[in-house]
Amino acid sequence: MEIKNQNIYLNENEEVYYIAQKDKLNFWCSFVVLTVGLLICGSFTIFLTIVSVFYSNIVSVKFPLTEGMAILAVCVMFCCLLYKEIADYFFTELILTNQRLIISRFNKIRFIDNNRIKCIKGMSLHYPLAPMILDIRLKNKKRLQLYFIELSIIKTKFQEVCPDYDDSRETEKERKWGTALIIILIITSPFFWYLHYKFLSQKNNNKSYRTAQHQNSNEPYFDTYMTNLQNKIKRNWKPPKNKENYDIILQFKVDRSGNVSNIKILKASDDKEVNKSAVNALLKSAPFESLPIQHKENTVNIQFTFNYNAAKAF
Repeated sequence: MEIKNQNIYLNENEEVYYIAQKDKLNFWCSFVVLTVGLLICGSFTIFLTIVSVFYSNIVSVKFPLTEGMAILAVCVMFCCLLYKEIADYFFTELILTNQRLIISRFNKIRFIDNNRIKCIKGMSLHYPLAPMILDIRLKNKKRLQLYFIELSIIKTKFQEVCPDYDDSRETEKERKWGTALIIILIITSPFFWYLHYKFLSQKNNNKSYRTAQHQNSNEPYFDTYMTNLQNKIKRNWKPPKNKENYDIILQFKVDRSGNVSNIKILKASDDKEVNKSAVNALLKSAPFESLPIQHKENTVNIQFTFNYNAAKAF
């Protein structure tokens, strides 16, 4: 066994006891999985971007910002994991001596005295597709994680070097904490579900909608367009709480590019703030999707009804 990093110097009476070997199968399997996932997410992002930017007049597709940011976050996560895996497999060395643990990554060398190590743990979700994670915990509560190193081997070697090493108390402590956490989640989950349906869903329960009316009601290709328009306005309507039921009817015109004009209030409530919230919801939702290509005219007139149910708002 030879140390690859020539900058590592041993102390007097210090002997190399074990140099950790990496699991080649585990690395290549997890590397392929991450690469495929990154290619799929990246290709999907590029495809949606191209369609939404260059073919929006032909296909009614727009790249939602929230979903786009989520996919981008997944791509970044995949890139970080790939970097971590490559760095740990090709450029990281774990050396166990009779005095300390030496970790070499690139040009950085870290020395950890054996008596500073609290316990050595490991985890692998679905071997060999998920990387094996070696978790080294120090007595000062710091943690070091390395990939592709077999836990059982390094732990056995460390116990041979340090006969007094015993992590049974730490393992028992983690088991108790894990059991307590599961019990807490089981007990509290019905309460959180109750909160979700009682309070969080209440925001949408106080709003109900009739099907938006338009001049092309006899043309079926408009059904999907009107459903998307209705859902978009619904998400943006934040009406002030009121003790009375009311209906607000807006009439507006949508041009071929989805822009809104000629907004009129056909039926208003007695509260000006309520009327303003309906108009603001419409303005915030615009522009809408481009009109269907089957529609021959350049505009369409739409009537939209906002229904407020006071009984569900409180």
